Amino acid sequence: MEQRTLGPFVVSVVGLGCNNFGRRLDRAGTAVVVGAALDAGITLFDTADVYGDGLSEEYLGAALGARRDEVIVATKFGMDMPDGSGASAAWTFAAPPRAHANSPRASPATSWIGSTRCS
Repeated sequence: MEQRTLGPFVVSVVGLGCNNFGRRLDRAGTAVVVGAALDAGITLFDTADVYGDGLSEEYLGAALGARRDEVIVATKFGMDMPDGSGASAAWTFAAPPRAHANSPRASPATSWIGSTRCS
């Protein structure tokens, strides 16, 4: 698959939006879609903490498994989660560094964020 430079990253020209993981697709369905994307050479996955009420990031992390280092996961945060947790702007700026990655909602398979930008 053709690749392009996106800031400091080299990613596939096609990315996979993960907004249906945890909503229309369960963990097994997510694994099938992510596996097919990886096989097709997709290296950019776009998600957010609110997708699937937090399950999108969790399912994506589990589906990537040992291949996590081969891809770029672009995630967004800043809205309150339905249960009141999450990374709203107030929570994010009040929390110590890496708190989001260490929160109970964080996926153990995707416990780090390579780059963040708040505007």
